[in-house]
Formats: sequence, C-alpha cells, structure tokens
Amino acid sequence: MIKKNYVSIDLGNGYFKVVEGIGSKSEINISNMFMFQIDETIFNNGYIVDRNKFMEIIKSRLMPKIKSRNLLITLNSSDITIRNITLPNGSDEELKQMLRFEMEELLPIDFNNYVLDFRKVRDIETSNTIEKRVEVQGAVVPNRIPKELFECFSELGFKPLSFNVNNASGFKLLNDVFSDIDYSKKYYTLDIGTRYLGFNVIDDSNMIFNRIIDLSSFNFGENLMKQFNLSKEELIYKLINSIDLRRYTLYYDKVDPNIEYDMEFEKIVVGYVNQVNDELQKTTKYYKTKENSVEVDGIIIYGGNSVIKGIREYIINYFNYDVITYDTYKNIKGFDNNYEFVAFVNAIGNLIKR
Repeated sequence: MIKKNYVSIDLGNGYFKVVEGIGSKSEINISNMFMFQIDETIFNNGYIVDRNKFMEIIKSRLMPKIKSRNLLITLNSSDITIRNITLPNGSDEELKQMLRFEMEELLPIDFNNYVLDFRKVRDIETSNTIEKRVEVQGAVVPNRIPKELFECFSELGFKPLSFNVNNASGFKLLNDVFSDIDYSKKYYTLDIGTRYLGFNVIDDSNMIFNRIIDLSSFNFGENLMKQFNLSKEELIYKLINSIDLRRYTLYYDKVDPNIEYDMEFEKIVVGYVNQVNDELQKTTKYYKTKENSVEVDGIIIYGGNSVIKGIREYIINYFNYDVITYDTYKNIKGFDNNYEFVAFVNAIGNLIKR
C-alpha cells in the first residue's frame, strides 16, 4: 500500500511554517520544510483579513514549492477556547450534547457562530460503581476560521483534510518521538512563540489542562527585526549566538566564553523571557488553585523562541523545575538542525494522524 504524502501548514502570525511528508505514530519522513512571511494585514489571529492577497501569497509562495495537495492545517488564535470538563460517560453524541451545555454555561458566546469539537482524555475513577465518568477536552472555534480557510484552499485545488489547534499538534509529537521523557510523570509543556504561549499540563500521557496565552502586546520578533534591521534568519542567528541568558543564573559558569555580546539586543530578550516566566507563573498558579494540584515533575519547552541561548537554565533558575528541551527525538527523518525542529514542532506533529 502506497502511503499518501501530506502538506501540514502551521498558520502563524507573521510566518507560515510548512512541512511536507508522511507521518505515523511510528515514523515521520519529511521531504520538504520551509517558512514564508505573511503580513498581519492579510492574515491575523487565525483569520483571513484580505482574501485576495491571501490567495495570491498561497499561489506564489506555497504552491510552487510543494507536490501534494492533501492539506492539514494547524494554528493558534486567542478566539479559540479549550477546556477540560468531567462528564457522565456516554456515547459520543451524548458527550457532545452535555459538553455543549457545560460550555454554554461557561462562555458568554452565541454557539451558533462556533464549532464545538472534543476528544476523550481519560476515564475518571469514582466510588460510584453505577455512574462512570470521563474527562473530555472541548475546543470551541469560531465558524469563520476553518470555513474561510477551507474555502480558499479548496478553490486553489487543495484537499483540506483536517483542522487542528497548535497545542494538540505539538502534543501528538510528545507521545511518539521523544526518547528521554518519562510519560508516567506530570509535566507542564510550553510552546514559546512570538505572539502566543501554548501551555499544557500533561499527566500520564494525557493532556489535562490547556491555555493559549496572548503575548501580542510585546511584539517580540517583529520589534527586534525592525530595531536591529534583521531578517528572520539573522534574528535566529543572534538569538543563538549573540546572547547567553545563563549569565543571569546560577549556571553562569557554563556561559559560552566565545560569544560576542550585543548588550542592547540581550536586554530586550531578557525582558521578553521575563514576561514568559511571569505568564507561566500566573497560569500555573491558577491551575494549581483550580485543580488543588500537586507539583509537576518538570517543564518541557519547544517552539521557535526556545532556541534562545540559555533559556532553559533561565527558566530553571526562576521556577526551580527541571526543564526539558526538544532535542532528543527519534524516528523523524528529513530536517537539518535543531532550530528547524523546534520551530516546526506543530507542523510536524500535525502530520501524525490518529
């Protein structure tokens, strides 16, 4: 049986990240990966702002570089709400009806304008042997987001097959390809992007809590590129080679002595990472209070800005948690360096079909 080739595209703010290949739980083969820039006046926060220009960019920057038209979409948007809720067990239809009722109580929105999707997370043990309960994760997505994307891509000859949220796409990789993570433990995971932080709580291989944190007010990447007149590639190089955040931690003895520091650049990066830490602290405090939860065993970080030199030790110094980076993976073929991997985690994970 010939396996189909797919195009997975992470529709981010400012950049679209594209991975073409074949994915399964056992192996991912990447034949092509690249990113291209898109202005926020054309696509912003999950929405197509200018339809004509959006389609022109897809025709000129995406279609000439790929062979497949089997399309898998993943993105983040501050208008997407994800919640975990415990319900009496039932059929999928019954669970969806109960979940909608609960979500309507939680969210002040008109559900006629939204799509509700869900997945079962785990069975809940109770002392009541008659009524079984199950934890489900529901995602509430504005109708307009997938509808307009599917329409545009279909008009261009693509076959849109799935729509996913980045936290779920990255999570699929967690369970399948990382060799040094003990999945019987409990972790926070943090997708460190320029505009969003994707926060999850993983317990025994289940995603039990999820939040998308908006960092757009900081506008980190765009501000750095404008202020220092950098391309995207030059920005990435400086984040890896012109700073070392370990200078501000107990790990200062591990600082790279060969770095030629750009102190003005580093000052801005430190401010951004402090904001990441502050948002992470507020979110974890809310989670622990809400769930009456015990501490976790560590934090797993990924995403484009997780390559900032010294960010792992900086977060350890702030939280006193073990921090694991996405640099020990298995069964993935076709990328050249670690930045390509951590920046494209969501697009790569979206290739894995369940």
